[in-house]
Amino acid sequence: MPGGGGGGGAAKAAGAVAVGGALLGLAAMGMAKLDEERKRKAQAAAPVQMSAVPSPAAAPPRTLVLWDIDDTMTQSAHASGIAGGPILQAVSEVVGRPISKQGLSFNGKTDTGVVRELLVANGVELDPRARLDVEHAVFKKLPEVMAAGVADGRFSYVPLPGVADLLRELQQRYDVVLGLLTGNLEGCCPVKLGAAGFDHSIFALGACESSPPRQPPPSRSAVSRRRWYS
Repeated sequence: MPGGGGGGGAAKAAGAVAVGGALLGLAAMGMAKLDEERKRKAQAAAPVQMSAVPSPAAAPPRTLVLWDIDDTMTQSAHASGIAGGPILQAVSEVVGRPISKQGLSFNGKTDTGVVRELLVANGVELDPRARLDVEHAVFKKLPEVMAAGVADGRFSYVPLPGVADLLRELQQRYDVVLGLLTGNLEGCCPVKLGAAGFDHSIFALGACESSPPRQPPPSRSAVSRRRWYS
């Protein structure tokens, strides 16, 4: 029937349009979701902005420059003309008798080594425990003796040529860290450096002589008593 056939074709056409519209709608929704997913992934992959905290990988390398004190930065200029005046006075007061250098050189030695050599050279015989007690007493007294002598002019320290200028230049460099590596007692470092006109606080860290242990360490496992501070 012509009428019936025409109606069926129109219905099919209408159905096709409806299906096509639905497919287009689904496609549009899919594209919108795809765009949202792409934006989310892009935001997740973007680096986090940190204004004041640089990443470790971005930090430039820095060089640690270690300084000794005696005959590197300073030189003694005591009124007596005898180098090592403070430690001679401290040992003398602790042992209760005059102690002299006996021709010893203190160059390149820790304060512990100097005290032990002075005791032997001056004939002060002590058993190991008594010697440690003397060393502890000397190390407690030494910074006080040095500070008092600097204050009254008996002890004096002067800067070596060029050191102050070099320190000022290194302080201006972002890639340099200043430190101390010395056999001086920690308590003596600021006294000696201050007397020579240096600011002890410019050194960010250091290793210095610390008090000896109460028990003598076994010879095979003896370790340095230099202590790092920062």
